Amino acid sequence: VDRGEFSRFILDTLKPRELHLFDLAPERIDPQYLDSALLSSGAAIFHQGDSSSNVALFPNEFFDMIYVDGDHLYSGVVRDIVASETKLKPGGHLVFNDYTAWSPASMSKCGVAKAANEFINSRRWPVAGLALQGAGYYDICIRKPRT
Repeated sequence: VDRGEFSRFILDTLKPRELHLFDLAPERIDPQYLDSALLSSGAAIFHQGDSSSNVALFPNEFFDMIYVDGDHLYSGVVRDIVASETKLKPGGHLVFNDYTAWSPASMSKCGVAKAANEFINSRRWPVAGLALQGAGYYDICIRKPRT
């Protein structure tokens, strides 16, 4: 969620019935993007804490889309994948932010691409889209098969 700017973009663009937001640090949310009135309206529902732990609490096949942008270490991405796989509806989309092996900003390894690629190859979920970004912080969207 960070400051809430992208969360607001999702709300304004996709107009979901409800948007569940997961973050460790709610104090970083900027009220210009996600104010208390919006959060209390039920359109955006905030869950504080680890995303994989919180997602695991939802019923199976609950989400139409899950956007993974949390712990970028390989083990963290794997935890998010394991938590998300059964919670996604058939035909739903799993999107990985910062789909890369290297972070030029932090000058460190990034485990998102490795974890996502392993999952895609083992489960055979088709790639639905790839968003490119100038510094190499891509997004990849995969679709859960309907059967």
